[in-house]
This record gives sequence, structure tokens and C-alpha cells, in this order.
Amino acid sequence: MPNLPPLDRLLIDTDMDVGIQPYLVAVGFDVELAKDVDVDVTNDTAILRWAREHRRILVCHDKHKDRASRLEFYPELHSNGGHILRISGDSSQPNITAVGKILVHREQWQPWFAENHGQVVLGRDRVAYNDAGTLYTRFVERPLQSDPAGTLRNSSPIDRRPRPRGSRSAPPMQPPLHD
Repeated sequence: MPNLPPLDRLLIDTDMDVGIQPYLVAVGFDVELAKDVDVDVTNDTAILRWAREHRRILVCHDKHKDRASRLEFYPELHSNGGHILRISGDSSQPNITAVGKILVHREQWQPWFAENHGQVVLGRDRVAYNDAGTLYTRFVERPLQSDPAGTLRNSSPIDRRPRPRGSRSAPPMQPPLHD
């Protein structure tokens, strides 16, 4: 397995409360905040790359619901690897709750990351494992296979050009976006 991160080195995404850092440090994690490193914090894929290059596990709340993010993020994870701990719930939950999810499930996610690239979702009572290939298939391949023209049309500025004069065919109907 290529260049796996030590299982105690974390990068906290900007969608997390920075107040989580001292809690994680207190229980033995080596923690960096994405806002404090040289990365474009508006781009989740760039944050994932930085975490991988610096051998850290990305900790976030992101579900990557927006289509453009999914079409960039999951191919990067699939092609180049990476490790993501997604804390279920939103960023308004108390830091101690998020830390608790990391600690309570540590004996489960650490061995999985020792062998796999992908994302582990930590909930109060359960852990969900999603390897990079599964995430790629679910969020990139299946949507492209089910509606390749619509998916590409919705993400490509080329198809937004006006039709040439004299064109008799009506533009294809676009399905509504459901993200």
C-alpha cells in the first residue's frame, strides 16, 4: 500500500470548528488546521491533495453534495488515494461530540485505514466504510452512465452556447438537478 499516513496525523478541514484541535492534541493526535497550511481552503480536492502529500488523514463534515465537487473530488481520491474521516452531523455539534466519535471508533477506523484508501463516516453508534473505488463508482461512474449527456451538459460551458441560426432541432430537455 503506497505511503499510508501515520494514523495519529490529522488535518482538520475548514468546515470543522477549530476548537476541536486542542481536544485532539490532548488525546495524542498530531493535528494541523487546513486554514493554517498552504492550501486553497475553498477547494476540497486541494485540501485532500495536501493531506495526502503531507501524510495526514482529512477530518471533515463534507458530504460533497454539489455535483462539480463530486466530479473533481472522488476521481482524485480514486486515482491517487487519500484518507477521510467524515464526522456525521453538522458543524454546529459540540467539539467534544466530534472528538468522542473519533475516539470511540478509533479501534475500528485505524485498522481499516491501515489497509484502505477512502472515507470512514463516524456516527454516534455506527461506522460506515467507503473505499475509494466504491465512492468513485457511486458518485462518478453511475451518474455518468445513467445520463451522460445530461451530466456533461450540466457541467460543460460549451453546451451553453446559443444554437446556430437556422437550427431546426429544439435543445434537449435537461433533467432537474438533484444534489
